[in-house]
Amino acid sequence: MILYIIRHGETFSNAKKIVGDDNDSLNNEGIKNSEKLKKIFKKIKPDLVISSPLRRAIETSKIIFKHNKEIIVSDLVQEKNLPSEIVGKKKKDWVVKNSIELMEKNNISNPGWHLSDEENFKDVERRVALFVEYLNKNVENTIVVVSHKYFIKALLFNFIVGYGKKYKKFVEFYKSVSIDNCKITVCQKNKKWKVLKINSLCV
Repeated sequence: MILYIIRHGETFSNAKKIVGDDNDSLNNEGIKNSEKLKKIFKKIKPDLVISSPLRRAIETSKIIFKHNKEIIVSDLVQEKNLPSEIVGKKKKDWVVKNSIELMEKNNISNPGWHLSDEENFKDVERRVALFVEYLNKNVENTIVVVSHKYFIKALLFNFIVGYGKKYKKFVEFYKSVSIDNCKITVCQKNKKWKVLKINSLCV
C-alpha cells in the first residue's frame, strides 16, 4: 500500500499568521498550489481519497481530485482542536503564545491535562491509532489523505517512533519536521509502515 499525505493549501489565516477556525478557506496561493498538485495526481489515479472535514481540506481535495471518484470525509484526520479562546488571534499574540507554552509544559508532566476545550496530544494520538487501524484493514493499493500539519506530524510520529511514547518525544519530533502547505509526504506499507518522503513537491 502507498499512502500519499497532503497538507491543505495555504489559507487566509496561514498567510496572516492567525490561528484559523474550521471555516478558514484557501487564499489565491492555496488555490494555485492545489491546481499544481492536480496535475501531479492526475497520473497516479488513487483508489481512495480521504479528507479532513475542515473547509480548507475539503477545498484542497475538491481541486486536486475534481474528477476522481468519491472523496471520503473522515473526522479521524482533522486538525487538532485548539482552545477556543485563541482561535482568530495572531500567533504572536501573548495569549496565544502563553496558551501554547502552558499546554506544552503541562502535557509533558501530565499527558491528560487540558487548558480548556482543546484536544491534547493523547486525544490526537488516539485518533491517529484508529486511523492507522483503518488503513491496516484497507485493501486499496493507493490512498491519498488530505489533512493538517499537527495530525500529519502525529501520524508520522506513529509510523517512525511508535504509539504510546512520551509527549516530550513528540514535541522534539514536531519541532524537527516541516510540513508545509500543499506538500506531499509518501509512506509505504509492506509488513510495517515506512516513510519514503516528507514535505516534498514531487511523488
